Amino acid sequence: MHPAAASCPAARRSGSLLRLLLSSAARTMLWLGPVYLAGYLGLSGSWVLLGLALWLCWGHNRRWKRDRLAAAFALLEDEREAVCRGLAARHLPAWVHFPDVERVEWLNKVLVQAWPYFGTIMEKTFKEIVEPKIRAKNVHLKTCTFTKIHFGEKCPRINGIKAYTKEIDRRQVTLDLQICYVGDCEIHMDISKFNLGVKGVQLYGTLRVILEPLLNDAPFIGAVTLFFMQKPHLEINWAGMSNLLDVPGINVMSDSLIQDFIASRLVLPNRITVPLKKDMNIAHLRFPIPHGVVRVHLLEAENLVQKDSFLGAIRGKSDPYALLRVGTVQYRSKTVSRDLNPVWNETFEFVVHELPGQDLEVDLYDEDPDKDDFMGSLLISLVDVMNDRTVDEWFPLSKTTSGHLHLKLEWLSLVNDQEKLHEDKKGLSTAILIVYLDGAFNLPVTDICATIFLLQTCNFSKDPTWGQAFTFFVHSAHSQSLHIKDKDRDSALGTSVVCLSHLLKDPNMTLDQRFQLDHSSSDSFIKMKLVLRVSCSLSCSLGFPNRKALIVQLSYSGTEVPLGEIQLTVRYASIRQSLVVLVNGCRNLVPSSNRGVDPYVRIYLLPDRRWTSRKKTSVKKKTLNPQYDEKFEFFESLEDVKRRTLDVAVKNSRPFISQDRKELGKVRIDLSQEDLIKGFAQW
Repeated sequence: MHPAAASCPAARRSGSLLRLLLSSAARTMLWLGPVYLAGYLGLSGSWVLLGLALWLCWGHNRRWKRDRLAAAFALLEDEREAVCRGLAARHLPAWVHFPDVERVEWLNKVLVQAWPYFGTIMEKTFKEIVEPKIRAKNVHLKTCTFTKIHFGEKCPRINGIKAYTKEIDRRQVTLDLQICYVGDCEIHMDISKFNLGVKGVQLYGTLRVILEPLLNDAPFIGAVTLFFMQKPHLEINWAGMSNLLDVPGINVMSDSLIQDFIASRLVLPNRITVPLKKDMNIAHLRFPIPHGVVRVHLLEAENLVQKDSFLGAIRGKSDPYALLRVGTVQYRSKTVSRDLNPVWNETFEFVVHELPGQDLEVDLYDEDPDKDDFMGSLLISLVDVMNDRTVDEWFPLSKTTSGHLHLKLEWLSLVNDQEKLHEDKKGLSTAILIVYLDGAFNLPVTDICATIFLLQTCNFSKDPTWGQAFTFFVHSAHSQSLHIKDKDRDSALGTSVVCLSHLLKDPNMTLDQRFQLDHSSSDSFIKMKLVLRVSCSLSCSLGFPNRKALIVQLSYSGTEVPLGEIQLTVRYASIRQSLVVLVNGCRNLVPSSNRGVDPYVRIYLLPDRRWTSRKKTSVKKKTLNPQYDEKFEFFESLEDVKRRTLDVAVKNSRPFISQDRKELGKVRIDLSQEDLIKGFAQW
């Protein structure tokens, strides 16, 4: 063998060893560098430990994000196998949990085929539109350049679609899309020699799509409206210098800022409306009148779990407080110290923009100096509150071992009837003001950055356009005013004050016009639409229905011999997901002996005849016309209850050795034939 050929493997081994040695030395210097720097600057060892802790937490966050991304990719590869394997509920698609959510694999196949073309369009958009806009924002961003734009091979998936056919306008189609995007996209940009980038994104949320109005001619749909019902869940894997955003403390703030940015444009009450028909007026579609107002009276709770402990063993009392949330609006109650049966007696009001879809979420926490402990939660459908108008109940808490929460919920409809406007003696709101802010015209020429309320900015324009909506609770429409101020960075460009009493002079309580700006040029205006609506509780039948009594006679052993009558009130409570049976009383019972009877009522929800599921009233002594007025609940879904039969029997409480007949009569009610939502009351 030639000597040169024999020396090649040895040279390669020595080169590899040298690279390994240099890499090890570099890592050692990287670890010891901060220690040396701390000693050189005279810093204490606690700074070194703090830096080490931040480094470890940063590494943990990076590994956690990579594991989450890998798990999401695995789910996308074989969804059916993942379902059969039994992944955690939060990882599973919506069609697994909800039977009314339909799979749309055909649509996902279309997205897969179209995704490469979408990536090409977006790459062109980033280079030709987004990049120039970023450079124009600030002088320090003039060097911004996108060096890599690749949207990857993984496209968004639609895990399910729910179509609404009830409780909506017949001239619209409403769809809820369960969006799941686990993307392997890579976007890198350079700013002044700093490389920033994104390498992987996860996005989960419910996107509502409304097709309205439906038309008689092409294109048959006037416009498409898109928005998220709640803030979508977002996770970003950063690259380059952006990795610093994964540092503990900064990561929470950065993720929150991005989610707030999305919410300001795509989460209720904000929405995107795209007209499909030429010359379609979409103003009323972009800013529809809210459905109503829900007034929540947070009264009290009982039997909450004990979270505080001493020395890890001795249980103490908790300091509970409640978080109430509808959409992006959240309120916090006061904290009740050291009480497992707290009393709050607080009232909160929420504007409900979209039904069905929006729910009331209540979370209870134990306040602690370090981290608040979770004590239970509650989810209430606002559609049910709207149908019932007033709900005053004790609700069992979920995701905990014990605890009930007492809430009173009132649904307030929005009307333009001034006769229903009055001041509330308790200081609660009596109306809401809806402000549709279009834009301003002919503002003084300056470096404009106009802001209003929580308004987005419009840079370098004397005719800024915002196109945003806001709602305000009104306590006294006759005396309150709306104050608007256009500002640049340092000073006001103009102000305007609108008295709400002007709205009361209009039959529809609406003003849609330009308003002159004070302290500005004579031709400076701000254009907006103001709508005032009175919030009132419309009269309707509450609680159980009071229908005409129907005769339901008791029989014995299947015979037709009348043995008396029993009065029942039956209704399905959608909020509590339970069948409620109210046993009012009996009359004209037939005694089983001359010694009299001690009647009670036994109830089964067939075919379940287990002793543990039996419901039983108290015993009434020596009477043939007992009055009970006792309520029982069967916690089953409405679909399941519709397939059941209610078995009601009146029995005689007798001694064990007695020969008297025990059963005085019974009746069976086929629940599939009844309207359980409206309920029924029968004799």
